Amino acid sequence: MHADEKGALAFLGIIGRWRGCEKICHVCLKARRGSGNRAKWKPKASEWREEAIFLLIAPLRTGAARLLSVPIDLAQGLVSHAFISLNFSFHHDFSRDIRAVRLFWHLHTQTSEQGIYVAGFDEKVGATSEPTLAAEAANPTFLATHPTLPVLYAVGGDDKTGGVVLAYAIDPKSGGLTLINQVADGATNGTYISVTPDGRTVLTAHYSGGYLQSFPIRADGSLGECASRVEHTLTGKHPQQSAPHPHCIKVSPDGCFAFAADLAADRIFSYRITPESKLADGKVAAALAEGCGVRHLAFSPDARFMYAINELAATVTVFAYDAATGGLREIETVSTVPPDFSGRRWSAEVAVHRSGKFLYASNRANDESIAAFAVDPASGRLAFLQRTGGLAHPRHFAISPDGGWLLCANQDANNVASFRIDATTGKLAEPAKRFGVPACVCVVFWPAK
Repeated sequence: MHADEKGALAFLGIIGRWRGCEKICHVCLKARRGSGNRAKWKPKASEWREEAIFLLIAPLRTGAARLLSVPIDLAQGLVSHAFISLNFSFHHDFSRDIRAVRLFWHLHTQTSEQGIYVAGFDEKVGATSEPTLAAEAANPTFLATHPTLPVLYAVGGDDKTGGVVLAYAIDPKSGGLTLINQVADGATNGTYISVTPDGRTVLTAHYSGGYLQSFPIRADGSLGECASRVEHTLTGKHPQQSAPHPHCIKVSPDGCFAFAADLAADRIFSYRITPESKLADGKVAAALAEGCGVRHLAFSPDARFMYAINELAATVTVFAYDAATGGLREIETVSTVPPDFSGRRWSAEVAVHRSGKFLYASNRANDESIAAFAVDPASGRLAFLQRTGGLAHPRHFAISPDGGWLLCANQDANNVASFRIDATTGKLAEPAKRFGVPACVCVVFWPAK
């Protein structure tokens, strides 16, 4: 990068940086590898054309950018270690209070080299820089950020060598990651990771292995050794419920309770989090319909309601949440697929908009979509708004910190789609952008607020 291009948005196989960036969105990715030499991922020519055209005009549309130069190597269009051989360089002036975000994401393939990747994200227009490697890691499957420190946590490892929890220091300017430390996380790779609101504890859930673990966080963001471990034992009748499968562990907004959704047990378990970062007083907080396969959980911003997405039934169950006791009272269950749907039901992610007015839920398999619902503020009940299709295994998505965008990880299409959210209706517009990310499965913004 030339000296007069300081602050430029640069796509040079390193961190794509926007001047004045306040937020960073990280995503874990795995670059594909063949047996032997690394395979080279080749996006379609149309995808490169779309990328080039969008990145050329997006800064001009804001009225806040001056094009300096655009060296483009379309002949190669290759990815190695998830680095894309495509170089852009132009000045992007954020003096007009245009906020930028960075994203971290995770990419998942059966045989791959992988790591945690970073990209810039402009909340004004939904544009991103090219995702680039922020840190190498062995099979990072889920990410979480510290509430106050510039630290990112990831679960990784594998079922042969054992699981690990990794702590990374985030460079606030570039989004680069530096490993602080890592600790053992049992015999299997974790499926989910969360951090308590006070920033004192990390919690992990293990779909494979059927257990939960907790870890203390030190003052510098580093991790202490495992403080507690909880084994789940219940199973169900569905073929996917033959062994315990805690799929996520979600902390209540006040940080007093941790809730674990066990897909095999059709139950949500609650645990008290002690000052020593231990999980204690475990009990069944809610028993759901047999065979529903509860997967992920989300709280309303006012902490009055919890929403559970049920993977095997393709439904969302609404609960009233009692913050004093950690109790859950079931209110209703709604479908995420059409009434006449026939095929495999395979839901994935659920999230509540920061306004509390809307909820989004993703479906995979025979209904590749995101279903949007309006939330009744008094009762927490859901009213169907819209179903957005044209996706490919939307395993995870995240809503931008300003609430203006939903970024959906299309695992099987090797891209992330950026949808603008209508602040009044909650509906998703057609994708403003689809940017190439091989087999992305997790998207995280930083800072989260």
